[in-house]
Amino acid sequence: MMGYFTPYVFLPKYASIERGIPESRTVFLVSVIGVSNTICRFASGWITKIPSMSPLLVNNVGLMIGGGLTLLVPLCQTYSHFMVYCFIWGAFAAFHMSLSPIIVCQIVGLELYSSALSLILMFRGVATLAAPPILGATRDITGSFATAFIISGFAFIISSLMHFSLNWMDRSNKVEIDETNKAKEFQGNSVEAGV
Repeated sequence: MMGYFTPYVFLPKYASIERGIPESRTVFLVSVIGVSNTICRFASGWITKIPSMSPLLVNNVGLMIGGGLTLLVPLCQTYSHFMVYCFIWGAFAAFHMSLSPIIVCQIVGLELYSSALSLILMFRGVATLAAPPILGATRDITGSFATAFIISGFAFIISSLMHFSLNWMDRSNKVEIDETNKAKEFQGNSVEAGV
């Protein structure tokens, strides 16, 4: 979440102050993010119904692409560049927000779901409150919004890598559960055969 609100907070100012695009045009950048984000929140449910696509995988890909795109924001020069970034970033950032509750439920189960989701939302809130002032301070220190976007991009990529490790842990847990079930089944068959 350190990087999630950076485009909403800093992108219009970055485009107008550092790239000379009129403010009357930069205000629409956040609207473009909102439109693509809304559309892709609906689409994320359909995408995860594809047999080889799990919610965790779709989330991870969205975070990785969103982070990579955010790292490229300092290269944007024209209004069209910013519009393209906003549309694509809004689409891929939507996956994380819409799929998080499903991923939490799949990983911890229904018994621990409310506690796990509450902890996640608490940490999201802390990051959401802390990120804009911290990134604003980096802009004041460096004199450019580019640093804020670079930090945000890396935050997304690091988060994606952390989520990929969840994917690996989830697979190893499933293998362990399958092996336990097979062992119980074998013991049950052995007992029946002995009786």
